Amino acid sequence: MKPSGDAKPAYIAVATRRFAMDGFYGTSLSHLAKDSGVSKQALLHFFKTKEALYEATLTALAERMMQDLIACHHAEPAQWLSDYFMILCQNACADPTDLRLVMHALLDSDHNARKWPLKPYLDKLLVIIAHTNGGHKMSTAKRINWLLQMNGMINYHIISHTAMLGMYGEQVLADTFNALRSSISAQARLLE
Repeated sequence: MKPSGDAKPAYIAVATRRFAMDGFYGTSLSHLAKDSGVSKQALLHFFKTKEALYEATLTALAERMMQDLIACHHAEPAQWLSDYFMILCQNACADPTDLRLVMHALLDSDHNARKWPLKPYLDKLLVIIAHTNGGHKMSTAKRINWLLQMNGMINYHIISHTAMLGMYGEQVLADTFNALRSSISAQARLLE
């Protein structure tokens, strides 16, 4: 479908879905152009390369996630983290696109990358962790580990959703979601 108005955000929205499904390496400009209903040249007019479009897509993702994080602001940092990860989980259950994009961004990354669009968002989370009673005693490596465990726990739950639904049904899936919420709260309490 051709975007109307300012095309750049519309192209980023299309790219978000495609990169979330197929990752950077599984997505071609031809796929993106077809999904957008335009030519590759139209995409290249706004984004000189597929890499530039991917960077813009990840930057938009980081901004969305940062907005959600700020919206959950709480005076107590551990509660802030708990509330944020609960919202992240609920949003991902409703639409897993952003979390799938995060997973692809992590899997597709090259350690020599020149830019890291998700870093400001992750840095903000690490600062919040550092301001918790338990987190200020942790090394940066341990804070990163805590953050990766939280993200991994939520991501694994979300990407397993369809298979678990098929294997165990809706009630078990609802029960696992409640167990996930309890795990998020328990992990946040470790930082109090």
